[in-house]
Amino acid sequence: MPKLTLPMKNKTWSPNYYGEFWGDLTQSFNTDLSTRPGFIQVSPTLIQHTTGFVPFSFVYANVGVASGYWTSADKVYRTSNINTTQFTADSLPNSPTTGFNSSDMIVFGKNSSGNDILVVARGTDISVYDSGWNNTWWTTTLSQSALTYVTHPLDIFGNLLLIGDGNKLHTVLKNFDYTYTVRNSRLVFSSSYQINWIKSTKDRVYIGLINTQGGTIFSSFPSLFIEYDPYTEQVREAVVEEGYTVGFKVGNAINIVDYVGNIKTWTGSTFSTLNSFPTVFVDGGYVKIHRNGIVVVGNKILFLVSTEPFVYFPFTNRNMLGGLWSYDLRTNYLVHESSFKTSSNLSFGTTKSYSDSFQALAYFPDAGSIICGAVVYSTDSTSVPGVFTNKFLGRSYSNADRGWFITPVFTSSEINNVWRNILIKYAWTRNFGSSAGSIIVKYKKVFNQLVALTPYWGTWASSNSFTISTSSFSGYGVEVGDEIFIIYGNGDGLSAHITAINSAGGTDTVTIDETLASSPSGGFSFVVDKWRKLSPTISDTKDGWALLDIPDVESDRIQFKIEIRGGLSVEEISVGYQVNMRQEPDQLKI
Repeated sequence: MPKLTLPMKNKTWSPNYYGEFWGDLTQSFNTDLSTRPGFIQVSPTLIQHTTGFVPFSFVYANVGVASGYWTSADKVYRTSNINTTQFTADSLPNSPTTGFNSSDMIVFGKNSSGNDILVVARGTDISVYDSGWNNTWWTTTLSQSALTYVTHPLDIFGNLLLIGDGNKLHTVLKNFDYTYTVRNSRLVFSSSYQINWIKSTKDRVYIGLINTQGGTIFSSFPSLFIEYDPYTEQVREAVVEEGYTVGFKVGNAINIVDYVGNIKTWTGSTFSTLNSFPTVFVDGGYVKIHRNGIVVVGNKILFLVSTEPFVYFPFTNRNMLGGLWSYDLRTNYLVHESSFKTSSNLSFGTTKSYSDSFQALAYFPDAGSIICGAVVYSTDSTSVPGVFTNKFLGRSYSNADRGWFITPVFTSSEINNVWRNILIKYAWTRNFGSSAGSIIVKYKKVFNQLVALTPYWGTWASSNSFTISTSSFSGYGVEVGDEIFIIYGNGDGLSAHITAINSAGGTDTVTIDETLASSPSGGFSFVVDKWRKLSPTISDTKDGWALLDIPDVESDRIQFKIEIRGGLSVEEISVGYQVNMRQEPDQLKI
């Protein structure tokens, strides 16, 4: 029997977001391609660490009387151990508590005692901890005019502190005798632009400016990219037509992500595109990434992406989910790696931010922790601001961790070929003790049926049923067997299938084939698709393979969605088909 096999080349899974017919996967959710190359496994969700505030930057600093991990939000917070202890408000005398406006925090070298100097930009001034908090360091100690009340990006170039202040760049040189030399307005750009980010390499400073005519930090108006040599004062300027940018550094190379979602590297004279988020292939598509929302972890670059999945571009943007995306420098692969888990029993990972509020992202190698600041929905009407992490309080992986990927569309060479089965080769990835990992295989042969222009809104009635207005489903062909995927609200990240729809008095009561661990409540946003589940569910605690028969498949096209739960990983899939078979109307089976 002929077969089609994934991955197609060198046993390496290759994502591709340009259409439905290329690559080995066209969409992903909570997937990890890097830990074990050649396998697709579940990536752990980001769990709550500390709630109550939204961080804009993270640093590690030892200021002498206190050492640990610091973050700036509505005030300064810190913790001595990021893996075991929550952040609490800094209690050192005179710690700043006002004037914060999404500005940065950075370590500006050492003081004469060998302790870190901690710099925190605020609305119109800069606070510094140098043997004690000084909250008017800029205006009093350095005798400078108040800063403009905008967000202030910071960076370090040797002994030079770089300060973004609207359309101006200020610098502060720390001298060998621990005095300071200020150059106010060292660079001044057009008043139509505002400095959004600053990154330094060994010999250059790079600056990204947004076009303020666009109205927000995430402006779609053409932006400026600046290459600056502080030694010669030479400035080179490039216009980025694709809107605002966020810069990040890999080694000594400077890279950007633009408004529409292109990942580019600066060659010294122009930009070269490395890869692109799915939004690039959508008319009007865009991503939103905070300037502190990118971090390099070994051979991976992590992006904390705010987006509104399924809403603005309901069909072609379904492969652009919010959360943590991973770009592997070795393979050039870009996938959705992690979403936000908002509760222990009622969440599998939300992909929607609250008001574009995915913010700072950091990685601390000594702790082995990825940590970020965000505001996410825990219910339909409750938002949770705080710190989220992949590792906290001895967290262990559990069968609650789940993710999925969608294959490209398989096309038949002959219209009367018949799809017969799918072979899944899998491997055991993590030690779950007696808990088995599982794989659920789904297929779809209907690609052009209208399900809905925007997500639906349901209200939980029990742990496995919800209600929805009958008129919401009317005319969209929603039926028993269809899959729902919950974007936010109780049950976020859940993929389940409809087993019954009962209508009464203008209300549909919908029963699903998944039961939540505890009683959900309130409303939730979800989408519906025509995936059909194959039997049986694969469940195992060791390496193996499974052959699943495909029913009802007289179609020249077919596509698969593979959901992974717990400790199994997918190594290979093969789809078998039989040529020159035509199913007559009176035939029950082939």
